[in-house]
Amino acid sequence: MQTEQYFDLKPFDTNINVGLVVSDYYKDIAQNLLLGVESVLNNYPQVRSEIARVAGAWEIPLVGRVMAQTGRYQALIALGCVIRGETSHFDFLCKECSAALMSVSMDFTIPVGFGVLTVENYAQAQQRSDIDDMKKNKGREAAIGTLRSLYAVAEIRQG
Repeated sequence: MQTEQYFDLKPFDTNINVGLVVSDYYKDIAQNLLLGVESVLNNYPQVRSEIARVAGAWEIPLVGRVMAQTGRYQALIALGCVIRGETSHFDFLCKECSAALMSVSMDFTIPVGFGVLTVENYAQAQQRSDIDDMKKNKGREAAIGTLRSLYAVAEIRQG
């Protein structure tokens, strides 16, 4: 089987460790997003990943920050799903989750892929976590974006 590489990771002469923070609130959606991430990371033998599972999107940033604090990860990818309900809870949760993850990225100078779906309904979540057509899978997109950012940072640091 031929693998699909999205770009060369030649600046990395050692293993790359990527921390995955996965919310289990909508477990089937999260699992599909995770499969999307793995469809990318599995194409790069120097990339290793570790998964930390959390209850919901609210818990993702804290666990991501703790992972970043260890210094063991060159990048993080956050995966989960928040579906709009009848209250303003959705708005607060989405805004705070994304802002806190951006803070982790900036504070620790590492890419943090945002694969947390923020959708209006369950059907949209299913569409954005499609595993039959991986090009629609937002986990896959988050992994590609994270690796591209990691690559760009490495190139800048290496001059």
